This record gives sequence, structure tokens and C-alpha cells, in this order.
Amino acid sequence: MTSATALQWGLLLGYLALSIVALVSLRRVESRPMAAAVLFLAAPHIIYYGLFLIWPNVLDSAQTMQFSIALRYQMMFIAAAALGMKITGRSWRL
Repeated sequence: MTSATALQWGLLLGYLALSIVALVSLRRVESRPMAAAVLFLAAPHIIYYGLFLIWPNVLDSAQTMQFSIALRYQMMFIAAAALGMKITGRSWRL
């Protein structure tokens, strides 16, 4: 196993662990908004690394690159939304 592959396994396991903690956190009302946001972020990463590492024949090289790019856009939009909410003074709660 190369170091790059080991790091990707670390990301898959880390996002799985993070999702488990977020799912448990959904039981507490005050942590639900953040837990939902964490799940929104972690789920596509779990799918991506699962496909890439466990089922590598599902995506070809172009599809793998496009999925990776889509994940970067997701991160950018989450960061922009969080910053916009902070600037306007809004909270996650309705």
C-alpha cells in the first residue's frame, strides 16, 4: 500500500467515524443543525472514497476526477454559506 492509498483509507475511516458521531448527536436538539451539516458533508466523501478504494472499477479516471471536483465545489459552497451567515448575523436555526 502506498502512502497516498493509506491516507485515503484514513479519510474514508475518518468520515465514517465522523458520520457515526453525527448520527448519535442527532438525538440532542441543540446539536441537530451541526450534526446534519456534518452528515451533508461526510456522506458524499464516504461514497467517493468507498468507490475509489473498495470498488475501483465503478468509476473510470474521468468520472473519479469529476466526482473529486464536485466534492471541492461542495466544500466551497458550504464555506461561502457559513461565511455569509456569519456576515449577515443569521443562525442555522429558523
